[in-house]
Parts: sequence; structure tokens; C-alpha cells
Amino acid sequence: MRSWPWAGFEILVFEVTRLEWEVAAAGNPELDGCPINGGRRIFPGLTNPGDGDFAADRRKVNLVATVHPPVAGIGVHFRVWDVDDPFDQIYGPQGVNTVREVELIDNDESGPDNRMPSGQPDPAVGTYAAKTDDNRRAVVTIEVSMQPGNNYRAGASCLEDAIGEDQVTQTHADEFSSFPDGDPPDFYPGPYGGSFYSVPLVWSEMLTVWRKLHVEFDSMTSEPTDPMEREPDWFGVYVTGGTANATTTTLDLGVFSQGASEHQYEGGSLIFQALGLEYSVWNNARSTVDIDVVLTAAEINALVGHWAVERDDDPIEPLLPHFYTVDDFIRNAFAQAYVDIVELDEQYNLTRTIPFDLYVTWTQMTSGWGWNDSREDRFSSNQFWTTFVMAGYQAGGDVVAAGHRDMDPDPLVDNSTYPSGPFWPGAEYNETEQSGWMGSIGDWDSIVFRATIADVPQYDYFEDQVLAHEIGHSAGNTGTEAEHHAEGGLMSANLQEVHTTFTSPTLKRFREVEKW
Repeated sequence: MRSWPWAGFEILVFEVTRLEWEVAAAGNPELDGCPINGGRRIFPGLTNPGDGDFAADRRKVNLVATVHPPVAGIGVHFRVWDVDDPFDQIYGPQGVNTVREVELIDNDESGPDNRMPSGQPDPAVGTYAAKTDDNRRAVVTIEVSMQPGNNYRAGASCLEDAIGEDQVTQTHADEFSSFPDGDPPDFYPGPYGGSFYSVPLVWSEMLTVWRKLHVEFDSMTSEPTDPMEREPDWFGVYVTGGTANATTTTLDLGVFSQGASEHQYEGGSLIFQALGLEYSVWNNARSTVDIDVVLTAAEINALVGHWAVERDDDPIEPLLPHFYTVDDFIRNAFAQAYVDIVELDEQYNLTRTIPFDLYVTWTQMTSGWGWNDSREDRFSSNQFWTTFVMAGYQAGGDVVAAGHRDMDPDPLVDNSTYPSGPFWPGAEYNETEQSGWMGSIGDWDSIVFRATIADVPQYDYFEDQVLAHEIGHSAGNTGTEAEHHAEGGLMSANLQEVHTTFTSPTLKRFREVEKW
């Protein structure tokens, strides 16, 4: 407060001393600290699927100016700016994964740069006015936009001129993006160049929009306890001959059913149940198998004409049911797009399991036959984001396309590479590409294959990568699978150990999607 005595009168000058963001509507989430670029954050999405009556309320936030001296009825003028996106200040000029794609997120120019659907104006940006109440507080309510990462900063003054374009420009507001946690100066030079006049303008903290993505985690039920009960019938073979090698023995097999494929059984077993013999499989083709011992001619002849069961290296211990959880790796990955990923509340996910299926084929995946019958997240909307992830056993090829076999090659030839061994062109599928699938049946849903992931040496870490990758595919039903893979990083088709974050193109896609 400033006062000047003049001709027996005292002139009071009222000043805004503090400008804060506060919750506007009952039931709205608290405005907690923004963990990326400082200031506060707001979650404008619905808090639950049945929250539709409060859709507009969830977008509301109050700007509260405190005025001194404490007098009711004093006019306060507010202005809200869409300030510069701080992406380049956070990540530096190289952006994410050292790829210079900052311009995708932040074009390095002055704001406004909030993302808005169909080119609509941002509803929060503009000027407002209110009078102080009996608590010397002036309050205005604004509605923020819905896109994650959109941000605002406000200024308030008891002088209307203080919020005019000739006093404070977009550039002034943008400058504070570089100092999100600092206290910005309260005064800017006025129209006289600051020679004797300054504008008393108080700034708020930055306010950033976040969205919650609710993930429904379901699972197949337990696989059969007897490993042989979960293997297809074409595992039955018989020996017709063989040759001893330097370190292995190649046995010639009669294959009685279509579908056995090269390298499929490496790391598995060749079991002669009637003879009580079991050998480890080193390599296999369609009609031969290499076991990891050198047999004599007599031992080979003793096997000729006998039946055996060829079993791959799928774990004997049950892998299902398995309900994924959101851990720090996944949470941190999506937080870079201002998306808080959480698990769907149990009251909206009552059916958790479906029957065990040895392998889900691509036809099943794309048509929705059975594999996602427990899905209950169909209330996903622009205001309430959900996605679905099923824990499955392993992927399978369709009868016509791939001999109706499992797509879990499990190569043992070189397990030193990450996350699996070599890719067998023309004969097998890269293991990393068969660890999870995404299919579009209205919304994009995902299935993550436990048996395949369990073969990877860095099991726990790779599981997180696959989970983030598949959920990343489901963002908004925008773009093709190939286009998503081309984004690189965690969306790469063949995940490697270095893929720990989403790249700028992926973050841009997440932040622009209207419905997950």
C-alpha cells in the first residue's frame, strides 16, 4: 500500500500482493506440484467413468488475488497467457534421445503454443475482472483446455492498464517458462520506458494440464499344471535315423503334423517317455533335431522307430494369471508427456480373467475372438482415458499364414545379444516383435505374452519396455503400427536395451490425442 497526504486527504493505493491457483469445484483433484516444469498442475479429466455430470467442473480452476489493504469491493484485473512450452528448457536443444526434434514439441518461438483440437481458441486465455470480498480476495474462475502439457501463467493488478498489451507482452509472459520455480519480478517498465513509472503486476505460478490414463490390467487364467497338456498335438515325432557330430547328435524325425518350424524347440527337450530318456534340444529344423550330447551308433539305433515328444522351452512353472502394475519405469516414461498412468479402479474392473489360450493368433487378435472378453474399459471417452492390457501366454501363427504354430523361437545360438538371440530371416520371427501385440476393435487393445518375455535374459526390464510400448500404440487410434514404430525409442519394433524413453514424435502424439 502507498499513501500520500494531500490537502488533508489520504490517497490509498491498493495492490495485489499474491496471485494463486486454487481448486474451483467440489471433488476436483488438488492442484499439486508439477514434477517436470515446476508450478502447479491440474487434472481436467473426469475422476471416474460415471463422472460425466461434472465434465465442465473438472476443467475449472480459480485464480485468487489477495489485495492490500484489506478492503472489500476493490476491483482487480486479471490476464491469463498461454506461455511458451518449456520443452527445450527441460531437455535442451537435443530433445529426447539426442534427436533434434524439439521443434515438434516447442518451435522455439513465442507462445501461444497450447495444443487445441480443430484449431479452437484456448478457453482459458484472456482477461478477467473481479472485486475483492470480505476476505480481501478477488476470485475469477477459468476453464482450462484438455490437452496434456498445455500451460498457463496469469498476472493480476488493481490497475487495468497493467494487463494491457502495451504494458506486458506475450514475450514477457514467455520469459517465465525459463524460471518455472523462481519468483518472477512483480514490475515491468511502463509506457514511459521506466523512467518514473512502473506497472504493479503480480504473477502466478505456471499451471500445467495433466491427464490420467487408466489402464485395465486383465489376465488369462493359470495354464495347465502338466506341461504336456498345454502343448499342441504336433509335438509328437518319431526317430528314423541319426548322425553323431563333434559336440551334438542330429536325429532324423518323422513329423506327423503340419506346423513344426525351424529353431522353435531350441532350449527345449526331446522326451522319449517310453524309454525314460530326455535330451536338451540344441537346434532343430522341420525334420531334424540336434541334441546336445554325442550318441554312439548303437545308442542312435536304439532310438530309431521310437516316439518322442518335442517340447519347446516354455517355463514349466505357471506364468499366469499375472496382473501387471504401474511401476516407476512406466510412470516416468508417460510423465514426459504429462500423462499420469494409473490402474483402473477395481469397482470398474470386475471381470479380471479369461480362460487360458495356448496362443492367440493374429486372426483372433484383429477380430477380438475371445482374447479380450473380460475387457470392461469401454467407457473410454475424451474426458476419461482408458486402455486395456491382457496378460497372455504366447503368440501363435494362423494355420494358413504360419502353420498354426507358436511364434516363440527361443534361439539359443547367441543369447549374449539383447534382448534375445539372432533373427532367423524367412524362417522365424524376431522374439522382441512377438512379445506383445496391439489390435483395433473399436479402441486399440493390447496383449502382452508372458512366455515369450520370460525367455529374455533381462526379463523384468524388458517386460516394462514391452508394456510401455503396447500402451503407447493405443494412444488415440491415430497413425499406423508402422508409423508408431518409426518414432523410435520405446516404440521401436525391435526393442533394445537403450530404448528407455519415448521420443519427441511419440510425446507429440500423446499430447495431441483427444481420446486414448
